[in-house]
Amino acid sequence: MKALNRFAMIIIVTCTSLLMAAQADAVVYTYNSNDGSQSILDDQTIISTLTVSDSYSIKDVNVFLDIEHTYVSDLAVYLISPNGTRVELFTSVGSGINFEGTILDDDADILINDGQALVKGSDEAEGNLVDFFGTNPHGLWQLEVSDTASEDEGYLNSWGLII
Repeated sequence: MKALNRFAMIIIVTCTSLLMAAQADAVVYTYNSNDGSQSILDDQTIISTLTVSDSYSIKDVNVFLDIEHTYVSDLAVYLISPNGTRVELFTSVGSGINFEGTILDDDADILINDGQALVKGSDEAEGNLVDFFGTNPHGLWQLEVSDTASEDEGYLNSWGLII
């Protein structure tokens, strides 16, 4: 029995070491939008773009946002990859103002649509960012931002990807 436990321990340590080595070799790329600040007007949709010139297989995607808006619940935001994959980041969430320093990450502890969405910090998107995993990021990415109501407007200051 001691030999079996020792063998199991060796396997666990070996697997953990391999996992840590694989993560240490991971390369993180950060890309910023090509556009400057854009107005988000009542009942309209804007498209902001970001160009990725690198080619590789996506293993993780996070989206960072800086949006000024007086009522973020008016917003519906989608991310569209160069191959046309469209993922809902959020629609009608929160009741606060602005998304400042917001990162949408599938590994976040808080779901953006659970009523406790952070306007500053990390949230999990409504859609699945894992839909981009295994694809090539090369090309034109789009962020689609719609203001779905009247009386509150804002600005998309910046956005980007952490891949």
